[in-house]
Amino acid sequence: MENERTSGCEKRAWLAKGQLAGWLDRCLTAMVAPDRLSPVLKELQMKTVKAMLSEAEAEVPHIRPQEAKEWFGKTDVLFFDVRETNEVAASGKVSGALSVPRGLIEFCSDPSSSMHDAKLNRANTVIVYCGSGGRAALTGKNLKEMRLLRREEHGRLQRMG
Repeated sequence: MENERTSGCEKRAWLAKGQLAGWLDRCLTAMVAPDRLSPVLKELQMKTVKAMLSEAEAEVPHIRPQEAKEWFGKTDVLFFDVRETNEVAASGKVSGALSVPRGLIEFCSDPSSSMHDAKLNRANTVIVYCGSGGRAALTGKNLKEMRLLRREEHGRLQRMG
């Protein structure tokens, strides 16, 4: 492999022998100064669910159920249940809440989607909830990234845990 005249077929065969990690390490070391290698490798690592939740929880304000009761019944407040349909069927949901499984929130939130639900709009305060708060946090982060709320209103998106 060290020979510059190695053909493409030989390179593929060499990589197929399970030596990709060593090859990648040598390439990165050659391209990046050793003191900068660690951040580069960190970028290549898979993002864990724990890291994703931590980011989402930092971005989406949390309110307690008692605080959410103060918002209940207001016409410009939408309670958004992102639990699976079997969970909602088993335990019910907040009266008047929009129930959409987390896997479909982007489709129901996007005005250009045929699945869009008009209740998800910039005029409403959205309180997202699920069983334990994790899915609500991730949903809230996605809604913020989709710019469902105007920039100055991001604080109005809240999750209830």
